[in-house]
Amino acid sequence: MKEERLICKAPLIYLEADEMMECAICRKKEKSKARCAEGHYVCNECHIAGIDALLVW
Repeated sequence: MKEERLICKAPLIYLEADEMMECAICRKKEKSKARCAEGHYVCNECHIAGIDALLVW
């Protein structure tokens, strides 16, 4: 399955350790190991909501 990116088309980067990140959509702060190469992070709730909007379309 193709990975869906909601902010930009940069590839995802998976870090070795959790880092504090801020969601680019809702601004919630939480630890994660994944972000795009441009530094964008989208929390799971916003990511699912964005994909759901695309699927309804």
